[in-house]
Amino acid sequence: MDTNKIDEIVTDVFRTLFRQPALELHDDLTSEDVAGWDSLKHVSLMIHLEQELGIKFHSHEVVRLTNVGELRSLIREKFARQPAGQA
Repeated sequence: MDTNKIDEIVTDVFRTLFRQPALELHDDLTSEDVAGWDSLKHVSLMIHLEQELGIKFHSHEVVRLTNVGELRSLIREKFARQPAGQA
């Protein structure tokens, strides 16, 4: 999956989950910047991203994330590691 498609899906999940259709994501965005982004919403965010992107996060990956840029990088890494033809 290309970077633009990943970013589009991540943005759509954020906007839907946080009910903010105009939310603009940037790499430095953190949970402190988004109303309602607490620990429960974070779990929900990870689950929704897994479902929409067809990937799995490990707990040790999730706990080290500090902003949206790191999340996007992690997702891109997961796609780069997958064998050709798998999403």
